[in-house]
Amino acid sequence: MAVVTKYLAGYPDPSTFAQPDVLARGGVIRQISGIADIANGDSANSIFYIGKVPSSAKPAPGGVVTHPGITGLTDVDLGFTADPDALADGLNLSSAGTKSPTAAVAIANMDKTFWQLAGLSSNPGGELDVFMTLKAAAGAAGAVHIFLPYVAKN
Repeated sequence: MAVVTKYLAGYPDPSTFAQPDVLARGGVIRQISGIADIANGDSANSIFYIGKVPSSAKPAPGGVVTHPGITGLTDVDLGFTADPDALADGLNLSSAGTKSPTAAVAIANMDKTFWQLAGLSSNPGGELDVFMTLKAAAGAAGAVHIFLPYVAKN
């Protein structure tokens, strides 16, 4: 074991004089949110658009999907056009509760930008659509609230 000193992305490394990542130091917390009104009989592959995020922004912790128990709704994904389950894959909403809208994002990837999480080879610029896809049919109605915070440059 050794005592170490390490510099994270938000702190300037004095040995290299590299400036910190603007998203890790001084980024602005923003969010998209909305309520998806699920109807009894909404079928698998139904899509609910939540909002748009800057492609160069990063997800922030603290997001939540709040839902009642919706019979039959055992598989819900959140993501982008390039990867519809990049943020959350297989959320089970059949029992009331809360879930993370970034449940599919490994801790090691939480510092990646949305374009990287979407699996794109380069930053397309602009914004990416974020949507929820029902992968199972809803056998009851219910309102699902999605709150997704993110860190942007301004």
